[in-house]
Amino acid sequence: MNWLRRLLFHDMGRKILALALAAFAWWQVGQSVAEDRTHNFTVVTVNHSQTPAAHSLQIKIPDGWELVSPEPGTSVTIAFHGAAANLAAFFASQCAATFEPILDATSGETTKTVDLLSLDELDWLKPSEASRLLKDLGSQSFRNFRFERRREATLALNPTLITVQGNPADAYEVHQENIFFDPTQVRISGPHAAVEEALGRLESLRLGFPGAGIFTPVEIPDNRRDTLKAIVGLTDSLTRRGVRMFPPQISVRVPIRHQKGEPITWVLSAGQLHGVGKASEGEWALGTWSATPWLAELTDSTLLGVQFDESWVREHILLLVPLSQIPAGAVDGFELAIGWHLVGIDNDSLRQQLLQSLRVRPQNEEDGMVSMKLLGEQP
Repeated sequence: MNWLRRLLFHDMGRKILALALAAFAWWQVGQSVAEDRTHNFTVVTVNHSQTPAAHSLQIKIPDGWELVSPEPGTSVTIAFHGAAANLAAFFASQCAATFEPILDATSGETTKTVDLLSLDELDWLKPSEASRLLKDLGSQSFRNFRFERRREATLALNPTLITVQGNPADAYEVHQENIFFDPTQVRISGPHAAVEEALGRLESLRLGFPGAGIFTPVEIPDNRRDTLKAIVGLTDSLTRRGVRMFPPQISVRVPIRHQKGEPITWVLSAGQLHGVGKASEGEWALGTWSATPWLAELTDSTLLGVQFDESWVREHILLLVPLSQIPAGAVDGFELAIGWHLVGIDNDSLRQQLLQSLRVRPQNEEDGMVSMKLLGEQP
């Protein structure tokens, strides 16, 4: 056992030094051995010259054009070959490049592809190192850029362009035809083909064909009972293709109302119709008027908290004739439109809501007028 102990521990300092020197020599050899390695670069577009960010491939876009491939924001992979130490040093600092294409396109061309002859055509921050370490173009998966002319369009917004998903509370309904927009028009801009696709989608919707729109859908929460305010933008499928909207978001207001019930029908006797106010000339009274049926409809009966029925209508709705609307010089037999007035509602807020929700009209349109009698006229 003593001989084994001497073999392992005798002159330990020199043995440790020898092991360290051997490990260092092995590491040095490893660093000098050439190897293949790939590196990812984020595609960034700019419209003026500037120093690219680390690990980016910066494309200076010609005026009036858009880069469509590779897509901005995505990564491209570039292959390198060299000693591990050289590759590590190259990737560690100022590893980026810029490309400024020259597009020789005719006025009618909307798409242009620029093929690279060599990745040395890229303007590298460290050009000499890049030239030494880059693999030949045949070994690269990334070899060209595709550009499209910029296309712009102004859109007038209308309710058919919005997709509404989900359902409100029972007995409530979405009034999509009354959707309100702020602003009422927007401008879109982007690569020619993508903007043309967006315009095609809008035309299909306008013609009544189902299909994908260009805006994010509006989601109706469960049990919703009132108007919904939402913010919409362009769909991801369009923004990923470089389409932009100005402004980037739209405010929409989606009316949600109680489903309409049957109108209340009631008949007013002649003695219940009254004239109010005073004519500018002469003394007037109601002429002959027959009792006729009238209709009252409340578009949102949840406002009341009580049953909307004939009893409520008779108690709170008065039919009146505004004598002040008789013009000067009017003669006997002049016809006035019958109006209505809401009474017995003390809460001002509720009163305003009811005035917006109530619809009062004669069952027959011709019964909405009454003939007036000029007092003092001889028969």
